Amino acid sequence: MIALEERVMLKDDRGRVVVLDAGGKRLVETGEFASLEGLAWSPAGDEVWFTAARVGAESQLYALSLDGRVRPLYSAMGRLVLHDVAPDGTLLLERTEFRAETFFRRRGDTAERDLSWLDVSGVEGITADGSTVLLVESGEGGGPDYMSYLRRTDGSLPVKLGTGNGTSLSPDGKRVLVIPLRNPDHVEVVPAGPGEPRIVKIPGAVRHDRAGWLNDSRTIYVATRDREWKWTTWLVDAEGGEPRRLPLPAGRMLMFDAFSPDGTQFAAPCPEKRAVCVYDAARGDPRPVATASEEWYPVKWDAKGIYLRERGHHVPETIRRIDPRTGRVEVLFEVAPRDPAGALGIGRLVIADGGDAWAYSVLRRLSDLYVVSGLR
Repeated sequence: MIALEERVMLKDDRGRVVVLDAGGKRLVETGEFASLEGLAWSPAGDEVWFTAARVGAESQLYALSLDGRVRPLYSAMGRLVLHDVAPDGTLLLERTEFRAETFFRRRGDTAERDLSWLDVSGVEGITADGSTVLLVESGEGGGPDYMSYLRRTDGSLPVKLGTGNGTSLSPDGKRVLVIPLRNPDHVEVVPAGPGEPRIVKIPGAVRHDRAGWLNDSRTIYVATRDREWKWTTWLVDAEGGEPRRLPLPAGRMLMFDAFSPDGTQFAAPCPEKRAVCVYDAARGDPRPVATASEEWYPVKWDAKGIYLRERGHHVPETIRRIDPRTGRVEVLFEVAPRDPAGALGIGRLVIADGGDAWAYSVLRRLSDLYVVSGLR
């Protein structure tokens, strides 16, 4: 038998524990946990021990029996992560403090501004003028359905939008795209002020994984999965209308709002290589961007060019901009938290028009490792 962690969201540790037989048949599984990391077979091989949290990220140790029962084994203050179980029942257990912090900087500032709000503050969008960011709280403070906030980059108190996974803020700052956690078969277009959300649902899609705005603050792209778990990315008017399939290679999805200013093209990895290509939004026809390294990938496109990040999410990380016509590359800025202790890497990074302001999230983890005995 094989025990594994099955993820249910992109770039998120939500998931369930699944046990398969040697032929791949599902024998037993848990329900969905808000956070899941670490599992091992019990010494007798009759249970799978794992660390997970039903809400937030403060995990405890559970046991899954082969008849489907889940029982708690051990809990403590903080996040627990199981690394291994020895034949005599001794556990290698990590107790960790896990946080996500968001920082903002405008060109010319002498220091970054900390825009973090609660315990896991991830940035998901920024307005064209850099005045406002979209934050998503996915830890204890965000609750079981996560919570989306708008926050002015001057440090003003955040404004709560509501539950759900906010994925993008329109360049004009007037609307936010939110995907509900418990029912991800649609996207909600949520006004930043008074008004009712508008529902966007792609026919035939069972899960909406990602959604983002084009530069006109009206058109959106939506990445979906069908019943066979195949990805398709669509363009659709947020005010209504028929969705149009985006010509991406089979099995690919769009992850970043890297559309040309007029919306007729978009930047994404090339079909065969990791290099950067420019695609026609109607026909496809990917064209490699000269001088773009395979170690870069596109995250934004405005009148000044295509903005590129480094693969691997290093700390520090250098951000570049390339002219898609000439291939000219310029180094714009470097991102790194002032305190590097426990920094796992740079998470989401969003850039205002012109590259004059930006915000990014840092995943931070500080841990102690324990040997634990006596658990059954």
